[in-house]
Amino acid sequence: MVNVLLDSKKNGLYECEDTDECADKTDKCSKDPVRVCMNTGGIYTCGDCPTNYTNDGDYNCTKDVETSNPCIDGTHECKPPRNCSFSTGSVVCLNCPTGYINNGAFDCTDVNECTSGTHKCTEKRPCTNTVGGYKCADCPTGLFNNGPYQCSDVPITVYTDTNDQPTASTSGSNTNTQGAVTTASQSSGAISILGVCLHLVFVIVLFI
Repeated sequence: MVNVLLDSKKNGLYECEDTDECADKTDKCSKDPVRVCMNTGGIYTCGDCPTNYTNDGDYNCTKDVETSNPCIDGTHECKPPRNCSFSTGSVVCLNCPTGYINNGAFDCTDVNECTSGTHKCTEKRPCTNTVGGYKCADCPTGLFNNGPYQCSDVPITVYTDTNDQPTASTSGSNTNTQGAVTTASQSSGAISILGVCLHLVFVIVLFI
């Protein structure tokens, strides 16, 4: 804000009377948009411009340039699943998510994990590519799904979080419940221990 020096009217021979330019409307402060005139005795000042305007010199205002956000108004060129980022007046398409690779500045290309060898499916569970990922087929008859990738020759016991009751997986079905899962090796170990115990009982019976 800059003070503007103005002359005052003479009042008698020795005294001066202040001229209120704001009241007389002889000030130069902007009227559209309004910069409020403030008389302060011998001088006057113009207040700041309103929102969306910038002070232009001592009296005037300049309208701010409105910057649109292409990421919000949908005028960007980023193609799903690439997200749009707007910063310092420019648009950038972020990197593609897992399962895709960048294709130029705007697009994504699906990665075929099955043909590229980046999948985790075992030999008995063939890999099938999906958009942005892949899935392993169910185990063949006589085997049981062991997680999303492997097979087991014994049912896998799954404990759910809700009632903590064990359920055995069946051949040809994927089990996708939460909780602790005993692996096939653990089940086989339990069977081996049971066999040893039965053998000991048999030996003891022979000696009685």
